[in-house]
Amino acid sequence: MPLRETKGRLMSQKQKDIIESEKWFEGSYEEMYAATQHIFDFVQRSKCTIPLDNDNYLDALCYTGVMFKNIKRSMEMLAGPSVGRMIAALETSFREMLARLRGCGGKARLVVAGPNKPENLAAIEARYSDVLKVIDAVPKRTDLRHFLIGDSYMIREEEPHDILEDKTPSDIIKAKVYFYNPAKSKVVESRFNSIWSLLKSRQG
Repeated sequence: MPLRETKGRLMSQKQKDIIESEKWFEGSYEEMYAATQHIFDFVQRSKCTIPLDNDNYLDALCYTGVMFKNIKRSMEMLAGPSVGRMIAALETSFREMLARLRGCGGKARLVVAGPNKPENLAAIEARYSDVLKVIDAVPKRTDLRHFLIGDSYMIREEEPHDILEDKTPSDIIKAKVYFYNPAKSKVVESRFNSIWSLLKSRQG
């Protein structure tokens, strides 16, 4: 099937809620990854800095998973309390990324904007303690944009949203995805570094 048709069919699936999107993704992720990887490769070759629209949770799983699969040196992420749910859906690609970073001496840093680390994320951090560092902190603001940065050139930047529950509408998730935008990535990375340094200093 041509790339445009495959990508269009997969990404146009309007799953009603979060749990339905997760089930659909579980059964179709290989096809979704393959189609999106073609787009990633094209963006890399052309150095196109125009963003892709992330219109729902299914998009979020696909785009984030492909970013995990292509990160080779570093990852920075600011996420909300629902990050444990997303990591559970993307655990294979997340662990593969951490193993790849371990092999090259890379690092992954993650700030959870919430009162506690999700249990599954804490378990993964313990397994990859030489690579993955996670800090949790309750933010003063409730309108923080969550983001994922990979290798200082790719970034997914998400609009604020409520905690995800099974029946949360899938289209509550909105984001812009840049598979190649070093300038924007480095600006947000600098902001992340400031947040990370502040939280580390508070830990003592």
